[in-house]
Amino acid sequence: YASYDAAVRLDTALAKAWIGRGNLRGKRGDRPGQIADYEQAARLAQRQGDTDLVAQMEELLKKLKK
Repeated sequence: YASYDAAVRLDTALAKAWIGRGNLRGKRGDRPGQIADYEQAARLAQRQGDTDLVAQMEELLKKLKK
């Protein structure tokens, strides 16, 4: 967790770091934190034009928000 946390602090534009941290938050039972990190990853992917990653994040978020 600490390495992902450091990565998002060092470069806030690393969508995959936000995803990694979100994955770990989910495993720790921090669903709100997981959702927040995935939402940030989706925003970054959108800005970067990564439509595949946006679609993946939207699908994950849809499942988490049920």
